[in-house]
Amino acid sequence: MSVPTAANIGSAMVAGIDLGDEMLATAVRDALGDVERSLRRAVSTSDEFTSAVTLHLIEAGGKRFRPIIALLAAQYGRKPTCPAVIDAAASVELVHVASLYHDDVMDEAAIRRGVDSANARWSNSAAILAGDYIFGCASRLIAASDAESHTIVEAARYMSDTMLRLAVGQLRDSLGVGADDRVSAYLETIRAKTASLMSVAAWAGARFADADTTTADRLEKLGEAIGMVFQISDDIIDITSPSEILGKAAGTDLREGVLTLPIIYALRERTPEAARLRALLAEPVTEDVVLAEVLELVRSSGGVDRAMTTLREKVDYAKSLLRELPHETATRAFTNIIEFTASRTC
Repeated sequence: MSVPTAANIGSAMVAGIDLGDEMLATAVRDALGDVERSLRRAVSTSDEFTSAVTLHLIEAGGKRFRPIIALLAAQYGRKPTCPAVIDAAASVELVHVASLYHDDVMDEAAIRRGVDSANARWSNSAAILAGDYIFGCASRLIAASDAESHTIVEAARYMSDTMLRLAVGQLRDSLGVGADDRVSAYLETIRAKTASLMSVAAWAGARFADADTTTADRLEKLGEAIGMVFQISDDIIDITSPSEILGKAAGTDLREGVLTLPIIYALRERTPEAARLRALLAEPVTEDVVLAEVLELVRSSGGVDRAMTTLREKVDYAKSLLRELPHETATRAFTNIIEFTASRTC
């Protein structure tokens, strides 16, 4: 990551990420303010209860990582500050937020972003319906954009495909598809459930800013690569960090029978500890004491280190894609985002 100078230290920071350029960071921060207002407008309704539930996780905050990707990708277009870019960034974030409502129901999560999850505060039904409503709001926001009509049609098709990929990714997670080659199955799952949304964020930001199709397609690949880095990093953090740092319960995936990369690698080892881990995971992890033992076994294994090696490989690939992009300032910012995303595991 670039070293801040006395002139730009702090001023080039957005959501804790040094974008490397003060003017770019100011533009992104200003645009994020517009995105926040768009998110609230998109889901607000005259029905007070519906608004309370649908605004719950939006008001809980978050880094707005996907909108940042969209806004940076817009820098490669001819109209990076047009209202359509805000629509694109907000719609992608809405899809992400909607998926969190559904995730928390499936995971029976009690905490999200440091606050009660919607299902814990209200009910599973309320959380599921709120997620459905927000998905609809995301589609409506794209359809109402003032972008060129052909771009709206293209974006609507892409967003629909992304929602389908998200669902497929979650199904693969829930059903344990691909158990014969767990590493490959894991990578395909996170490509669908996480990287696909990063991919559409980068593509939509570029296209709604009137970037040419070649550049948008390159950014699409970059967004997917960043998404892979993001999810592998998150899964390492979920094993190595305590709940109070995560803002949610540690090891949530384990309770649902979902094996993430550090666990998959730990299970491959030929040690007494790995044998104990395999025995524990042969049954559903329902008790806190069992979860604590599983987490400790994974942390003391080589699984985390091997996952870190895979993470570094994905980082190198993401950086290699940057050579295809022309815009020096935004490209440097993307370099910093890749490094920041990976460095969270350190």
